[in-house]
Amino acid sequence: MAVAAPARLRFFVVVLSTVVILTLGCGGGDDGAVTDPTASPATPTSTTSPDGASPAPTSTPETVPDPTPTATSQPAPTPEPTPTATPEPVPVDELAWEWLPSPANGIPLDVGITGLFRVDDRLLATGEIENFGGVMFLSDDGITWERTTDTTFGGHSPVAVASGGPGLVAVGTEILLDANGDQVNDAIVWVSADGRDWERVTDPDLTGPGRQEAFNVIATPYGLMGSGWGMDDFSIRDEDFMVWLSTDGRDWERVTTGLQAAGQQRVGLDPEINRHSIAARDTIVIVGLQQLPGAPNLSPAIWVSNDGATWEPATGAPLSEQGELNSISANDNLFVAVGSDGKDALVLVSSDGRTWERVAQDSLDARGTQRMSGIERSGEGFVAVGYTQPTNEQAFPAVWHSPDGRRWES
Repeated sequence: MAVAAPARLRFFVVVLSTVVILTLGCGGGDDGAVTDPTASPATPTSTTSPDGASPAPTSTPETVPDPTPTATSQPAPTPEPTPTATPEPVPVDELAWEWLPSPANGIPLDVGITGLFRVDDRLLATGEIENFGGVMFLSDDGITWERTTDTTFGGHSPVAVASGGPGLVAVGTEILLDANGDQVNDAIVWVSADGRDWERVTDPDLTGPGRQEAFNVIATPYGLMGSGWGMDDFSIRDEDFMVWLSTDGRDWERVTTGLQAAGQQRVGLDPEINRHSIAARDTIVIVGLQQLPGAPNLSPAIWVSNDGATWEPATGAPLSEQGELNSISANDNLFVAVGSDGKDALVLVSSDGRTWERVAQDSLDARGTQRMSGIERSGEGFVAVGYTQPTNEQAFPAVWHSPDGRRWES
């Protein structure tokens, strides 16, 4: 599937600047004392005898007043804890970006960053050094970065990372050549307990005849899932999506049901730049591109699954159009997939992952060429990155933002 890809752009790390306001409150109670009233003594009474004589007055015993209770201080009520306000996500129309020059931030100038991931409360960047191979960096704040122990990468490049298994799981591809010079690549998985020290996993389902390449890994409701593309038989040159499942990050099973379709299907045109091409809610969605038998052009490809083991192609009119899908994200209500139709930025949305519609807006249809290469959720909205090329000579990095996935600004 030969396609002329636009000139590669290299993006360095950018940091989203945010302001968080925490509101603290306090509660309490006053000490209190209760005093009972004192009883008054009874008034003495006299009685008359039956014979009319007045007997000596009989004194009614004086009523002894109840002792006045000593005022007792009641313990002050324990103040109800005032919950700390949860920081609200920064609205996508208030995003601010700051350029961080290398190597002051800990990332050498000779490193090309290929992916940026949030894992738990840290950021992890994958990259590569020419003539060396894959490298990885950790950061707590996105500003200062620490290089991990990368000797176990063996010259190969991890391109995606997710939480799971013993802690973290990374995937990549080992480039191999057969006697005919064809690439017979194998998928690679590494695991780590802390993100600093990594161990390569050995599993026969990651290798085999033909070609297996892994580009993505995520945690789903059904376990860890890796995805990529490859071909089982070089003689027919039939490229297909590939999916692997694991419950622990070490033992993997390749699934094929519904994925081996006619024509060519693959994840992205540029395998060195991670595409984030899987998104999962109850439904799991993989996006990419395809060239159907007899079709003159590439078109978007979307596959869906209810369990990760059985797959089927999605439907909808936009999928018959020319173009490619490079990345997908989701909030609680919507899947949003982005890419290019060959000229303009392409945004497709779906509430269920199966039926899709195209978003049409002027911000996606500027002069020249626009291409979205990645999308991430920001609060309930989304941020997409890519490039715009007003002329045939120079391309510029571009950022689009949307409050809901349907309305976009650049």
